[in-house]
Amino acid sequence: IQEKVKEPELYDHLVVGEGELIFLDILEKHEAGIEIPERVLYHDKAVRVDLDSMPWPDYSDFDLSLYSMGTGVSSEISRGCVAKCQFCSETTFWRYRGRLAGNIVDEIEYQYRTYGVQAVWFIDSLVNGNLKELHAFALGLVERDIKIAWLGYARCDGRMDIEYLQDLKAGGCSVLNLGIESGSQKVLDLMKKNVKLEHVEQNLFDMTKA
Repeated sequence: IQEKVKEPELYDHLVVGEGELIFLDILEKHEAGIEIPERVLYHDKAVRVDLDSMPWPDYSDFDLSLYSMGTGVSSEISRGCVAKCQFCSETTFWRYRGRLAGNIVDEIEYQYRTYGVQAVWFIDSLVNGNLKELHAFALGLVERDIKIAWLGYARCDGRMDIEYLQDLKAGGCSVLNLGIESGSQKVLDLMKKNVKLEHVEQNLFDMTKA
């Protein structure tokens, strides 16, 4: 759709794919007075952004109290998805990779202690693509006494038992939005969801209990 914008005067450049590295290149060339003739720039899919190397968002110019949602910010645990559901284009454009738990905790602690952030919205397609790192993240928040609420999208997963979910809750998890799609195992299989209905039901039961 980026290539079909009919009013090119509305933009200087369009970036297809991950934009961080290309955006930085645009800024550096602009400051150096170097012209960029290409209007549409494509990110090479073979080059994936290392999420742990990205700088944390700078909210120093934001008055977070002006937002009706309260003192909350967005963050990112991962990009892409570990599943290959039949109906979804996610894995066509993204290859899954996640951040290390320690790096995420460091970022959230900085936002928490610097700006008084009370809530974090994770914008990932799923926060639980790496169950080990998500668990370590929640435990890290508890260990550092960081009292925030956080939420994100997740897949149902039979490995998330009640003890696991209770640890997430203790670490501030308040909402997990689940893409369950169907209560029929046949339909789930046709979709290639790679999830068992019994695990969906158990997750819902345990999340309610937690």
